Amino acid sequence: MVIAVGPRAPERSFTALDFFPPASAYPADYEVVQAPRWAGDYSPLGIGDNDDAYAEYKPESEAFGGYRVVVFYAPYRLGTRNDYRYALLFTDGNEPISEITFQSARAQEWTLGCRDVQWPDALLSCGYVARYDEFVVLLSATVGRDHLSLPEFEHLLRAVDQRAIELLGPMPTPMP
Repeated sequence: MVIAVGPRAPERSFTALDFFPPASAYPADYEVVQAPRWAGDYSPLGIGDNDDAYAEYKPESEAFGGYRVVVFYAPYRLGTRNDYRYALLFTDGNEPISEITFQSARAQEWTLGCRDVQWPDALLSCGYVARYDEFVVLLSATVGRDHLSLPEFEHLLRAVDQRAIELLGPMPTPMP
């Protein structure tokens, strides 16, 4: 059962699965843990619904860490705000990081930050949440030695933003 919240999103010729940047945006020494696929209650991810998609990657040399991209889709535009607030929960405790200069050129709203996780080494857990019309993107990553560098993480942010521009156009659709 879908509860309509506000006007319906426009019909698109693409889905959440199309939102992932091309393979050239990802570091060459990373392997696919979960290729882009549909999310939902029965997916290994355990979040999202059948219109949402996700992918996971990790360094070939490491048993844990890496990055995950989740794309939430809301068929009703105001529902996207709820998806955005939900995705923000995954970045709780993150703080702005001055070494990253990325600014979204397309998102209506977004947040970006990192926090120390002090696992075996000094690693950062970084997250980016952005609302692009009826889509919300969550990019979470482990940053540090033997993982993504901050410039590699920033490159992924730019690739996500560029993909949104390619699919949706350069200007955000006004919210009702």
